[in-house]
Order: sequence, then C-alpha cells, then structure tokens
Amino acid sequence: MLDRKLFLLQTLGIDLIGLWVAFGGLTFVLGFALKDILSNFFSGLVLLIDTPFQFGDVVALKDGSIAVIKSVRIRLTTLYLIESHCDLFIPNATLESEKLINLSRPTSNYYYTIIIPIRGDCDPNQAIKIIEEVVLSHPDTLGDIDKKLVAIENFYKVKDQLLDAQDNLLSKKEFGHKRLIAEQKLKIKLAEIKKAMKYLIGKIQLPFSKNTVTVL
Repeated sequence: MLDRKLFLLQTLGIDLIGLWVAFGGLTFVLGFALKDILSNFFSGLVLLIDTPFQFGDVVALKDGSIAVIKSVRIRLTTLYLIESHCDLFIPNATLESEKLINLSRPTSNYYYTIIIPIRGDCDPNQAIKIIEEVVLSHPDTLGDIDKKLVAIENFYKVKDQLLDAQDNLLSKKEFGHKRLIAEQKLKIKLAEIKKAMKYLIGKIQLPFSKNTVTVL
C-alpha cells in the first residue's frame, strides 16, 4: 500500500528525496526546539513520582539560600526565597540536577544561624537572657514546653480564653499557645501510658519449663 502511494507521488513528479530531506530537517528542528520542554516535562514527571521533597518543605540551595517548596508542576517548580521574600521559578530539568538539601527531612526540626549585633557596653549575660526569652516566646521554635509557655505568657500576655474581638479568630501567638498546651497534655498522657505499660509488663509472668540435668 505504501509502495503504491510512493509510486503515485513519483508519477506526479514529486521529488521523494527532497521530501524526505525536508521531513528529516523539520523533525530535527522540532526536536531541537522542543528539547527543553520535553526535558522539563519528563523531569517533572520524575519529581512528581519519586519526589525528594513535597509542598512546604524547607530546602537549602547550592548558593546557601533557604527556600520553601510552594509547588511542583510538570514544567516548573516554584520556590519561595525566605530572605529576599520572592518566588523563584526553576525548570524541572535544572532542578533535577541541582544539589538541594532538604532541611525538613528526616524531621522538620532544623536550626538557622543568625548574627544579632549588640552594643559594646551591654551586659553579655543579660543580652543572652533577653534573646533566649524572645526565641522561646515564639510558638514555632524548639525548647522546653513549660519554659515556652511561661515565656509566651510573660512576653505576649496571652491568656487561654482570649479571642480576636474583630474577626473571632485566634491570632498566631494565641494559636501557638494553645498548641503548646495540647502538646504538653499529650506528652503527659504518653508518659502515663508508658508507665502503665511498664507496670503491666512487670506483672506478666511467663511460665518457664524446668528441666532437670543430671551430671554423672
């Protein structure tokens, strides 16, 4: 069937060699033009299927910038740069070969070093104490829950039953305060369960068979 069509084209005076050359050139041009798009497309599929990060993960870029994963799409991945407060759009083919450090894995707890300048005539111990109180008073920082609750109460004057009078919604500080109280209650309850399980295991006595060995 194909041979008949080719013979018909030759009969009509169409140069098949030139046609094949033009077709091959068109294929090369389209392949070259769509190379980056296809590369980003397949890289996006790989990132979606076998993703090293997910929405909300905090990553460190090669230049040391800290960013948050906003979205992973077929062609582009959107990152939010914390320091510069802007969005960064990276093609997936570039991102796949980029060396990223996921700070949210294996746990979401990570630290970031900042430099806080103080006056030379300040008392270093007093300055450290104030900085520690400010850090502890933030609901999302790590620290002893009891100390954090005291710091929040002292620094923000947060009360358990306070609601926003305007929109009847909890503010971030108040929500964090309640979340820490919930974590504290959960920690106490888990400790009680652990103690009860330990007591129960101590009460369980497994029967052991006794074998008498006679030595001649």
